[in-house]
Amino acid sequence: MPFKNPEYRRKYRRKWYAQNKESEKAHVKRRKLELKNWFRNYKKNLSCSKCLESHPATLEFHHKQTYIKEKAIGNMVDDGCSIKRILIEIKKCEVVCSNCHKKIHYKKRVINFKTP
Repeated sequence: MPFKNPEYRRKYRRKWYAQNKESEKAHVKRRKLELKNWFRNYKKNLSCSKCLESHPATLEFHHKQTYIKEKAIGNMVDDGCSIKRILIEIKKCEVVCSNCHKKIHYKKRVINFKTP
């Protein structure tokens, strides 16, 4: 079967993209917009785990363990990752407002830079 050959598949895909470039770009743009709207609505039901701030514009996702962090949630949304993948990454996080998030990272920096 020709599609099992990776080189043939790449060649076919390049040709198809060249013929359908505008519709493909429109599809990607539409998908990213839908994803951003979904994320905006998702954040409306959340609140900060520290101070209970609930305005969606202030809410951020703090990775509790940075070594298991795949990517920042905002970047995943901007890049057009799937909702399933974003939700998996959100499970690794704690919802905090931007002020509480800055305080968390400030405390970590102060603890790391203290001299004995």
